Amino acid sequence: MTKGGGGEYTSNEFNILLASNGTIHQTSCVDILQQNDVAERKHRHLVEIARSFLLSANVPSVFLGEVILTKPHVMN
Repeated sequence: MTKGGGGEYTSNEFNILLASNGTIHQTSCVDILQQNDVAERKHRHLVEIARSFLLSANVPSVFLGEVILTKPHVMN
């Protein structure tokens, strides 16, 4: 597989796999600060919520990764 301008996979095989599963593949623009800012804000929000979950439950920070994986299910 080859990488495209924004680092996304763009090979024909990968695109066929996505299409066969009904996934719409969208690539990001290279060097567009607005897109980077949105991703960074979402990431920061995710980590902040995960940390507050850990603090409110008195759970050690070693479980931060598990909380980050669980957070979208809880929020949805």
